[in-house]
Amino acid sequence: MKLRNAFVEFIPDELEAGVLYVSMKYRTTTHLCPCGCGNEVPLPISKTQWKLTYNGEVSLDPSVGNWSFPCRSHYFIRNGSVLWAGDMSDAAIKRGRVHADEQRKSYYEDRSGSVSVQPEPIEQIAPEVEGIWLRLKRWFNGINHK
Repeated sequence: MKLRNAFVEFIPDELEAGVLYVSMKYRTTTHLCPCGCGNEVPLPISKTQWKLTYNGEVSLDPSVGNWSFPCRSHYFIRNGSVLWAGDMSDAAIKRGRVHADEQRKSYYEDRSGSVSVQPEPIEQIAPEVEGIWLRLKRWFNGINHK
């Protein structure tokens, strides 16, 4: 099955079968499950969720596993095509979810440890420099007081 790309700002209320809606502004994609069950499949685009690649056609990584849907469809989206993957056991799904959660947690812990939230101190102007500027300002304004 081939998915047609539709780059939009907002995901429409009514989705068309066979269309992959992509909102770069809101970093998300949505499509109807390709099995035909009619369920909407939103996929957030981020470093910790799905990665979108565009070369004229859209690819998403990792695979899409609709494990909470009755259809339990599992597939890859590569170059705009749906490539069906096999079903997974509940234990394998649980392991995959735990692994993904650990990766997300590690990603955000690494990022939070590397960001400095301390503002840089502002250097104060030395009193002698301030005195020179004040005298120059007064001189230009015609006030020549000490």
